[in-house]
Amino acid sequence: MARRATAALLGAGLILTTATVSAAPGSTTTGSTATRTRDVSVTARGTVPAQVLLQPSGTAVRVDVTFSTTGRALTVEDGASVSVGSRTDLMGWAGEDLEHVRGTTYRATVHLPGTAEARGSLAVYLSATARATFGPGVEAYDEVVFDGARIAELQVRRPSKVTLGAYHVVDGGTVLYGDAGERVGTFSGGSALRTAPGAKVRLSFDPAGDARKRYVTTVTVGARDTFWAELPQKRTGTWTAELLATSGHSASTATKKVTIR
Repeated sequence: MARRATAALLGAGLILTTATVSAAPGSTTTGSTATRTRDVSVTARGTVPAQVLLQPSGTAVRVDVTFSTTGRALTVEDGASVSVGSRTDLMGWAGEDLEHVRGTTYRATVHLPGTAEARGSLAVYLSATARATFGPGVEAYDEVVFDGARIAELQVRRPSKVTLGAYHVVDGGTVLYGDAGERVGTFSGGSALRTAPGAKVRLSFDPAGDARKRYVTTVTVGARDTFWAELPQKRTGTWTAELLATSGHSASTATKKVTIR
């Protein structure tokens, strides 16, 4: 005798589906989804990198899924897969089949393309069918279907790029200018700079002969990816522009030496 339960069919009354996500110490994040029938429950636990830097050429993300059950035994049928996508896209847009590792642990490597509109928090979805038997000596089992069930979340950042130019003016000041944005992949296989308006650029100055640079001011990137500032400078030295990291992109720096004659 077999009974079938699907994680998406909450209205049936036989199924209790819960999802939890937690940040584990180190470099991974774990989450889980549990589906319960009257006699048995099956839990799928997903483990993914805590944070992914999405390169313009794309980035591989390893997803581990471990199944467990309150029943006597558990079998995962062929064809199980995972996908990664936005939190509103239930099936995701980059997926791979799960391969058996050991016991009830399965693994897939999902390739996120550099052209994907991926930033911030992304969800990992599971599509799988598992059979759980009830107990010793009982031939009946429940068939549990995870139909696009969310099992984990990961944070995605883009690499960034900042440029810095400068010229000294006769009144004793220096004009600093540059571009700043997120590096994204193009469909031709290259990379481009995407607008990051509102991002902050920290400007510091290191006078020649001093031991370390000193902070001067912070400016905001405009709608066209540009920033500029006119600042006092009386000695030869090196300016540093640091694009501060956000939830969407990593930090990056650029330097420019300005000589006072």
